[in-house]
Amino acid sequence: MRAARRKVRADAVATPQGWSELLAQAQACCRDAQRETTDATDDRDCELRRFGLTHAVRDAQTGLFQASGYPTFQFANGFLELARAFASARHLEHRRAMAAGVSAAAAFLDQQLHAERQRAFEAAHRNRPEIYG
Repeated sequence: MRAARRKVRADAVATPQGWSELLAQAQACCRDAQRETTDATDDRDCELRRFGLTHAVRDAQTGLFQASGYPTFQFANGFLELARAFASARHLEHRRAMAAGVSAAAAFLDQQLHAERQRAFEAAHRNRPEIYG
């Protein structure tokens, strides 16, 4: 019998741009959870963002962070678990309790993405003084 292979969806989050969007969406959901909403339109928008986060986290792949080192790779896996729990929490109080941790984790991974992009830029432009001094 053949081993089961995990299917990779076409819209899976596996690129730096996809991860940046995922992290921005997670931070937006955290801001939604931390503020008091009274408008029904805001509530629907918050729910749509949260459902979008659930979908994005489910399809995210952390292989992008392997180049940053094993601790960062493990941290990205942990972030996905935390974001999955945050997005699936039914009560606002539970989301509020997790919001600070999700937001801080998203900020850390965003810094790691920026650092990786900077390293890639420097490597691509090494020995080219006309572009990169």
